[in-house]
Amino acid sequence: MSVDMKLSIKVSARDLFGRLKKFGIREARTRANDGRSRCLTDGRQCLWVHLSEDGIVETLVAYGTYQPIEMLDAICETFGTEIYTEHDPQYWGCGTQEEWVAAMPDVAGQMGLAESNATEPRRLVQILKNNAESVRVVAAMFHAKEPLAPIKVAGPDRGPYH
Repeated sequence: MSVDMKLSIKVSARDLFGRLKKFGIREARTRANDGRSRCLTDGRQCLWVHLSEDGIVETLVAYGTYQPIEMLDAICETFGTEIYTEHDPQYWGCGTQEEWVAAMPDVAGQMGLAESNATEPRRLVQILKNNAESVRVVAAMFHAKEPLAPIKVAGPDRGPYH
């Protein structure tokens, strides 16, 4: 199980990996670090960071059943960003849940998904997560024309970041 996330603003890898040290967050050295996939850790939890070719954070990925809340809070505080999960319409470039739901039949059809429940946003996310290229295509289809209004980071009573 994993949760993919995006920042509401552009942040460079240099800034992300440099400015979080004051929170005790550092890069975890692993064999999987390949320059475009790097891992942040606070010594207890990990958060994978996937970068574009020009060194900008594309996605954050938390694996397992936990969410590295303290690391995500530190990122929000340090960069003044919001974090959207793959279950949020903003992750896909939609401004509202209604816009996202309205677009699902077209997206499912263009992706060749015959499943009747593929038009439900959470089901489509599950299907697409198995194919990284499909995720890039869908994200490009949803690319917002104007900046999105950020959502607020959830408190402890609202769950992780929605």
